[in-house]
Amino acid sequence: MIYNRKNNNNDNHSRRILIVDDEPDICLTFKRGIEDYNGYKVDTYDKPHQALQDFKRGIYDLILLDIKMPCINGFQLYSLIKKIDSQVKIMFITAAETFYEQMRDRKGQRREEKEGNSGNLEYRDFCKFNNDMFIQKPIQLKDLVSRIDAVLAD
Repeated sequence: MIYNRKNNNNDNHSRRILIVDDEPDICLTFKRGIEDYNGYKVDTYDKPHQALQDFKRGIYDLILLDIKMPCINGFQLYSLIKKIDSQVKIMFITAAETFYEQMRDRKGQRREEKEGNSGNLEYRDFCKFNNDMFIQKPIQLKDLVSRIDAVLAD
């Protein structure tokens, strides 16, 4: 059965969010907080391959993906999910040090690409994203929900 996304921003109970993070405690904390704070329906996976296997088009309004996960990272999972559902909105969850480390390396990566080296596909994809697509851990629950509300309002 395909779930149809609702465009009514006032009916949070019809909104569905998927969280994929390899840390089960992060999944549980975010799930409970988001559901309790704003009434969204939240599903979580701590195994990215299982999340991909179970993913169906049209079910989720927003997906929160951890960037650094074993076997398949958030950027790779993003690419695969977008092939299934190009309309779903996605935000990335990242530890601040990971985010800043990759941003700091931006100049060196661009130099590699200019010199003809293939560089890092994940990095090139990362540079295309708007900074608003990133949620830095740790984050206050009210800030997380505000960010989610803003993305779903677009």
